Amino acid sequence: MNSYPITEWRDFFVAVSGTAAAFAGLLFVGISINLARIINSPGIPARAGETLVFLGNVVVVALLALVPQPSRAFGIELLIAGVAAWTFVSYTDLHALHNRHYDTRSHGVRRLIFSQIATVPMLISAGFFLQRVDDGPYWLVPSLIFPLLVSMVNAWILLVEITR
Repeated sequence: MNSYPITEWRDFFVAVSGTAAAFAGLLFVGISINLARIINSPGIPARAGETLVFLGNVVVVALLALVPQPSRAFGIELLIAGVAAWTFVSYTDLHALHNRHYDTRSHGVRRLIFSQIATVPMLISAGFFLQRVDDGPYWLVPSLIFPLLVSMVNAWILLVEITR
């Protein structure tokens, strides 16, 4: 069984899962406070859903990373989680761009780029784990941190900026 050194990464995965759970709580507060504005704004409900997908994906992957298992098995789990998140957020952003839910086209393109930055590293990490290359765990760092950063910005927008 070729497995990654989970004991060396345990604290990171515990911290990441806790951080994502805290951001999810902030997201639900932002949504509940501004629910009427969110529902009535084109593209904003999808942005809230996208943020929930980012945070849920981070929690699931961080928890799966804590399970002692072969690298290949974890790579398959990463691939499934990564493809699911990438598909959802890409569809959501492309749909919003197509339906002109952004104030400018460049704003929509920036959102799409941020979504790709938040999801593609997980697919790269999955590839490394599937090939049993030692760089897999290191690609998990941006795979888990980038979606947190995008989620933090989205939560701020849903909590504060939407009221402007």
